Amino acid sequence: MLKIQNASLVKKNKDIINEELEKKLTALNESLINVQAENIELTDKIEQYSKLIKNVKSCTEINYVVEELKNFENCLLI
Repeated sequence: MLKIQNASLVKKNKDIINEELEKKLTALNESLINVQAENIELTDKIEQYSKLIKNVKSCTEINYVVEELKNFENCLLI
């Protein structure tokens, strides 16, 4: 009789532990999915900013302004 009760308790404990592990694994998986989604968004933003920086550097108006600022800086240093 005690053996049967003990076996029953062991099975219940295993079931409880398995349920808890499953809940934790599910939560961890959801977390990882969220992190992956954020990484994709950040990668896209970095790509956009890289393109923007490249476009700004190749923009003639910006280059002119930078050149004028350098000239102004040189005038101040004299």
